[in-house]
Amino acid sequence: MTDWSYSKKEALNRILRILKGAPEPTDTEEVLVGNVLSEDEALSDIAQVLAGTLPDTAGNIPRALVRYGAIWTWTGTAQLTTVGTTFSKITGSFQNNGNYYGVTPDCANDRIVINDVGTYFVQWQMSYYGSSDVEYSVEPYNSNIGIPQARATTCPAVSGSATSMSGVGFTYVSGTAATIDLRVKASAPDAWFIPWACQLAVQRVSKP
Repeated sequence: MTDWSYSKKEALNRILRILKGAPEPTDTEEVLVGNVLSEDEALSDIAQVLAGTLPDTAGNIPRALVRYGAIWTWTGTAQLTTVGTTFSKITGSFQNNGNYYGVTPDCANDRIVINDVGTYFVQWQMSYYGSSDVEYSVEPYNSNIGIPQARATTCPAVSGSATSMSGVGFTYVSGTAATIDLRVKASAPDAWFIPWACQLAVQRVSKP
């Protein structure tokens, strides 16, 4: 990538087009096409885009600021047969990587890898099979540190029946190669547990 030196007029027009969701296809200097606004006109439109008052313009979050990703399955058959009374990682369950940008979904290892510092919104949902004699708790973890605000606990009404639970919360990622995964524990040792339909997603909501 080249570090260009745009004029103030060109820079403002480029910023406006990014905010309107129609960025220039090239970042080369002095190649703007179409209607090029004056500096005052571009600044005025930028202010209106950010305020949500520019006609026929919904506004767009610049891609450089966006980080999101997900892993999921809806036909899970992997049975965890030794779920204990302390949290252990759910493995062998996720089968698909979802849409992503700026993070790395890794369904093969049942995790999402994050390499950019910031505060992330974590959300998950699960339908599972388990024993009616056992309470199951699921909690997302950020690099081996639990996110208890996003924990959920349920107990199947009938053994072997599908039961759903979900959780949401925020977590701060302070370095590179952070991993977000789901972990489960049971109220009894050696419980059986089958994640059937499951989604785990992250989205950065702020930088430091």
